[in-house]
Amino acid sequence: MPEYEANRDLLLRLQSRFQASLSPQIVAALTDKDVQKSRELYKIFKQTQKLEDFNNYYSRTKKQVVAKIWKTFKVDDIRGDELAIVTWLASFYEQLLAILGQEAAWAQQVVESPQPLLSTLLTQIMSSLDPPLQTRIRTSLDLDTGRHLVSGKQIFPRSLGM
Repeated sequence: MPEYEANRDLLLRLQSRFQASLSPQIVAALTDKDVQKSRELYKIFKQTQKLEDFNNYYSRTKKQVVAKIWKTFKVDDIRGDELAIVTWLASFYEQLLAILGQEAAWAQQVVESPQPLLSTLLTQIMSSLDPPLQTRIRTSLDLDTGRHLVSGKQIFPRSLGM
């Protein structure tokens, strides 16, 4: 059915163009935590079956806050000091948990089910850390201690109920 394919392709192109036209609005609404506007945009993305794109926009606007916290870590200040890295890492996780708690409260006002949105956010945050968690720990401590600390990161998502 060639006419079906042509119409489907046209619809997909128009849908992409429409989404691109919404991009500045969604970034502004999510950055400003505008509940009403975000809710309206969420409904549009849901109707167009593009919730994954909404989740990605959301994550991109939010993960920058955590990246700034991550960048405060200075390896040279604590290299070889187990207590310092453990203390800093615990502080980082506390801050991350506080941010996710705030985002969960906001998301409950905007989306029907905040769990996929928050899962995407946490996944993108952890995968975008630069340098990665394992590298940061490895360069700060000896390998055995680093392995012990990295295994602790698997406990963190469970504490969020994920």
